[in-house]
Amino acid sequence: RGKAVIPVLAGLLAVLSFAGATFSTNFDWKSDSGLVAELSSLVSNGNEHYLLAQPIVPQYYLASTTQPREFVSTVSFQYLRPGTDTTLSGPGAYRAAIYAGYFSVIALPTGSADQPLDGVLRGYIETSGKYHLIAVVPLTAKQAGWDVWAPEPGVGQSPTGAGHGVVTEATTHP
Repeated sequence: RGKAVIPVLAGLLAVLSFAGATFSTNFDWKSDSGLVAELSSLVSNGNEHYLLAQPIVPQYYLASTTQPREFVSTVSFQYLRPGTDTTLSGPGAYRAAIYAGYFSVIALPTGSADQPLDGVLRGYIETSGKYHLIAVVPLTAKQAGWDVWAPEPGVGQSPTGAGHGVVTEATTHP
């Protein structure tokens, strides 16, 4: 009976070790405090749109000045092209929104070569002429690195958001 417990415990230990290794490699536990500090001066109450690769931490810490619906992640997004009945999704939705100056702030992690969409979005930002880099939150051993863009002067939403596309679906985190 005691001998039967040892293989079960060994198997359980192997599963837990594998799960622990998988869990620790799938998440980057670096702090986003630098990004939150940068965004705190850029966000405001109102009908704004923030494109962040990973919005959950800023969304939590900026809850007193933002609404969850204002955050768009790079996971899923649909964009209703202004003045049309055309709803775009995937990279085309991000492209149209970026070229329209839809986002009030865009933040993408530095060194995100493992996220192909981030590279595509950077290309859209660069070629759109609608945004300029306003901050680089440095990557350190304890701090995630971020590039932060804002609209060029004269680009962006009216206070009501009129004349801009409408998000019909965005992945947000509670």
